[in-house]
Amino acid sequence: MLILADQVREDEREYFAEFSKEYDLDIRLNEDMTDIAGLAPFPEPAGYSVLGMHHYGPGEMALLASKNIKYLSTRTVGYDHMDLDAAAKYGI
Repeated sequence: MLILADQVREDEREYFAEFSKEYDLDIRLNEDMTDIAGLAPFPEPAGYSVLGMHHYGPGEMALLASKNIKYLSTRTVGYDHMDLDAAAKYGI
């Protein structure tokens, strides 16, 4: 499975490498925010891992779903920056 990880800090890189090997994942790391609108849709369901620096409301959830992103995770303590109702509506 492909996982796109945004806003990756230097101290997280070793963990992503470890998880990639342990779970046979294709994890692509990005230090910045990906312009999701500019991504081509993924050929199979993908995951997206973010920090809490951006709000994911209905518009963002619809955009993620249009790119075949089925899993959204946050590397933060809370998840109040994610609209869970919108995520469920779009199958995320």
